Amino acid sequence: MLARYPGVVVPRERIIREVWQTDWHAFSRSLEVHVGSIRRKTGRADLIETVRGIGYRFAGR
Repeated sequence: MLARYPGVVVPRERIIREVWQTDWHAFSRSLEVHVGSIRRKTGRADLIETVRGIGYRFAGR
């Protein structure tokens, strides 16, 4: 989802709603775990930037 909007900050709530089709706040930690997993698997911690208090941004450099 983040790759569709490179450089745009996507709020956490929107990611959870679109990816898991829920507004349940318990998925907040799941999102963090998945982002961490993507960073580890790609070996590119800079690929997804955390925008504190808002959400995430795909850097795609």
